[in-house]
Amino acid sequence: MKFILVLLFTAKPLLMTSIQPLASITKELVGEKYRVESLLNGQQNPHTYEPSPGDIGKVERAALYFEVGLNLESWGDRMCKAARKCIKVGEILKERGVPIKNPHIWLDPVKAKKIAGVIVEELVSVFPQDSTDFYSNLSKFEARVDSLISWTRSKTEILTDKKFISYHPAWEDFAHTLGFDLVDVVVEHGSKEVSTKRLAEVIKEAKNKGVRVIVVEKGFPSRVPHIIASEINGRAVELDPLFSGYYVDEMKKNIENLIKGLKWQK
Repeated sequence: MKFILVLLFTAKPLLMTSIQPLASITKELVGEKYRVESLLNGQQNPHTYEPSPGDIGKVERAALYFEVGLNLESWGDRMCKAARKCIKVGEILKERGVPIKNPHIWLDPVKAKKIAGVIVEELVSVFPQDSTDFYSNLSKFEARVDSLISWTRSKTEILTDKKFISYHPAWEDFAHTLGFDLVDVVVEHGSKEVSTKRLAEVIKEAKNKGVRVIVVEKGFPSRVPHIIASEINGRAVELDPLFSGYYVDEMKKNIENLIKGLKWQK
């Protein structure tokens, strides 16, 4: 019994998130004193995921549950009903006047800082004893993100070709913030199929504007981006929107992969 009581008093508080990128940001803000877990791994699609009873149990036990909202998680409301406290970070930002085109807000580094700010506000409300650490970690996170933005813009400023098209709309704000030129998006948010007419339109525009790169997301295979790449005599570049490592490190990998693709010549 004594051993069990020790475990109860020493166990790290559990914080749950819907997707890995939110868990990545949260981990950087809370440090080692808290346990942070994501419901989805990096290979699962948040639009189509179906939570298990075990997932619901984890959310019930968590001190806080964070999700994006904005219709990213079609199952999110079920998790929120089970949670002690559910925070929809994207919807909070939208209510505060942050312009949001699509729910993949964490892929915009500027919005990632705002996400981190919302998370810290909620952490402080539940764990005020660690507020100093939370705000200190937030400052460090923001500084690392600012450095990433500056580094990327220094690279994109000297690129001779910044143009790409994206299969999904996830990369719109990413491109705008970091100095890339997103020419077109093949499918709208939530769409699953591409009509023959739409495919022809995208290929024609890409050829007219000299686009040689189409971005496809890791874990969401489709033949269409590779068909487009072949038609435009270009290449498909795979980026990972649902990464699980440190935020800045994983975003830098995506940026480097895109830059490498833009520099490529067939």
